[in-house]
Amino acid sequence: MSNSSSNAECGIRNAEAGNALPSVSRIPHSAIRICLSLPRQLHNDERGTISIVSVFAFLLLAMLLGMVMNVGRQVDNKVRMQNAADAAAYSGSIVVARGMNDLAFTNHLLADVFALTAFMREARDRHSEQLTPEILAKWDEVAPTFQSAQFQRFSDLGRAIPNKTRQEREMVLAYSEWAAATSEVVLPTMEEILANELIPQYQRALVAATPQLAQLAADETARRHSLRRDGQIVPDRGPMHAFLWRTNGAAVGGEQEQFNPTLPVVDPAFETSADADDFRQTARQQRQSLARTYLNQRNNEAITAFRSLGKMSQFAVLWDGFTKGQLEQLLDEYPDSNLPHVIRRDGREFAGAGSSQRNRMLEELMLVAVVYWKPAESFAPGVFRSPIEGDYVTFAQAQTFIPAAKLIRVFEGRGGGGGAPSGIPIGGVPGEYVELPPQADPPAQNPMETPPTDDGELEWTVVRESVPTSWDILNQRWNARLVPATAPGLLAILQSEPPYFALGDPVDVQLPDLGDISDDDLNYLNHH
Repeated sequence: MSNSSSNAECGIRNAEAGNALPSVSRIPHSAIRICLSLPRQLHNDERGTISIVSVFAFLLLAMLLGMVMNVGRQVDNKVRMQNAADAAAYSGSIVVARGMNDLAFTNHLLADVFALTAFMREARDRHSEQLTPEILAKWDEVAPTFQSAQFQRFSDLGRAIPNKTRQEREMVLAYSEWAAATSEVVLPTMEEILANELIPQYQRALVAATPQLAQLAADETARRHSLRRDGQIVPDRGPMHAFLWRTNGAAVGGEQEQFNPTLPVVDPAFETSADADDFRQTARQQRQSLARTYLNQRNNEAITAFRSLGKMSQFAVLWDGFTKGQLEQLLDEYPDSNLPHVIRRDGREFAGAGSSQRNRMLEELMLVAVVYWKPAESFAPGVFRSPIEGDYVTFAQAQTFIPAAKLIRVFEGRGGGGGAPSGIPIGGVPGEYVELPPQADPPAQNPMETPPTDDGELEWTVVRESVPTSWDILNQRWNARLVPATAPGLLAILQSEPPYFALGDPVDVQLPDLGDISDDDLNYLNHH
């Protein structure tokens, strides 16, 4: 190193040590050039560059991670809420379907009560028993004539008649005593059910309670979809809430229930519309037809023995006639009460129509479930912000309907033959029908094997199920299904605040601002 450089460095070190700097004139020119070249060297120096690039890369990756996490959370919210909406709509519609099935069952029950009451009235009055002695006495009168006949068959018949008439008198007396004793216990209960209209009262309560039950089922279904894996609700978001709407925009269970209930049924006893007389006439016809059917079933089971073993007394014919007369008299006692509920639109104008027209006929059985959930807190909310102000909302639609008869594959043998009967019915009073055991047990058969026919040939046929498919309140096959959410009032539903009158305390729901979106825009965006 030259002396000048050493002197310059010594001057600098002396300055750092607190000594006075040497004058500029004493600094060599080479040192000045070195100092002036440092900025140019710094521009070309690559040492430490990766640290600066890493800072920007980490910032970019952090922003990308925040975006991915936010998008993932939004997708998870969408899937969970849509599942909750589908389940809520289906649950609410299932409750409605069960309400329809309950009404259909109680309609049948009401008709059966009429049939059983008529049956028990005849058991109490014993009109049939009073006429059988005269009939049997006539047989006894003609018995000697048969006995004096020249043909052995007729003479044997004449000698058998007195013994047979005695047995039939005992049969009639035993059955009549048995039925009368049962009537003393059963008939007062049946009369009270009809006098106080207990079954129609239950039906009215069912029609009034079903909308609230559907709301509760939908809301509870949505709440369970908002639970975490540990079974707890997210603290900062709270549970999901679901609310059911009619396709016309009315809330299920609202004021519209008083004149247009969610269950599309009519109580003929309290109907005041212009079609009230038609509804009452339809209800009377359905009640009469069902009651006659149930009475015939009871008679066929109760007096089987008289149709086969006690024909001489004609007790079966007399019993059939008097019980049917009792039924007609009983129906006349309640011309405008104890009437079954009927469907609001029975579809007579759509006779022979396809399923699409029946769906339009019962479009009011469609429900829209809307699910509300508080928004999730975004990662890095200063950078990523949700474009929607308010709660998250999703929806689904379901319909209550009568399924069509399915195609099934059945076996039909071409040999004619049949198995042994399950039992031999001997009749009795209702509730105490007796069946003797079968005469012989049928041979055991592997259920996986195809049943053989008498001639060894097999034949399989595809047919429709033998099930009722009528859309009325006599059919107990009402069911529910999810359908595309195409309700005409969908936009108004999404912009309406749920009243939550069926769910106890009001729920704070902040509806999102949909701006100036139109129905056409919503249908375009709707992927249901």
